[in-house]
Amino acid sequence: MNAEGAAAPTVRQQTLVREALPVIERAAKDVARRFGHGTSPRELYAVGMFALYRVAAEFEDKVSHDFNDHAYRRARTAMREALRVETRHARRVRAAYDGADMFLAYLRDDTYNVLEHDEEESRRRLEESADALLAATFAALAAEQQRLDAEDPAAAEAEHRDAYEALAQAMQRIPAWAERLLRLLFFERQTLVEAAVTLSVSYATVRRHRDEALAFLRDELHKLGVDRVPPLRDGPANDGDDVWPYAEGGEP
Repeated sequence: MNAEGAAAPTVRQQTLVREALPVIERAAKDVARRFGHGTSPRELYAVGMFALYRVAAEFEDKVSHDFNDHAYRRARTAMREALRVETRHARRVRAAYDGADMFLAYLRDDTYNVLEHDEEESRRRLEESADALLAATFAALAAEQQRLDAEDPAAAEAEHRDAYEALAQAMQRIPAWAERLLRLLFFERQTLVEAAVTLSVSYATVRRHRDEALAFLRDELHKLGVDRVPPLRDGPANDGDDVWPYAEGGEP
């Protein structure tokens, strides 16, 4: 065990990681090219490495023999999620700085005279300025958050609203066991290994049930007229590579 209580990688896991390093490098270059918008592959490579160690710890030979393909897909997912979060965070940070700059650009105090006002008055005025700067920064940040919320696809576009309503209806029509499993995988973001533990079944069983549940869901979505994935709005631009998980039945 390491200092944080996590088990150290086994020799087998270290071997898997070492052999998959070129795969993670390829994934980083691919994601940077498609979605990066200035993000370097080196930054994404670091994200992929964290995902790689987790995948190595979960991997079971008896279920899948192609670790590199599995690691590639999981690393790409982690990298794209990191870019999405960073995009929203970067916009908030930029808005906060813009609000501060706008306030400071117009900050004037023509009434203050260092020869007339004592230290207490100087401190009071400084505190007032600091409070005003904080308010300006907060207001700019809140305004940007409102813009981000307004751009949410579920609220902004009829296509997304209709698709998500259809998803809710479809989830009600599939068997209860299938709905529970899909919620664990795609709403609670559990891996197949974690879902198997939650449901007290084997990894092979939960993987087979995942495929069956996705088939049920796809059928119901098609009946409701959902035959394609709505375009992504938040984060890096989508070029068709990202899809809803139930649209392709891929690994979560």
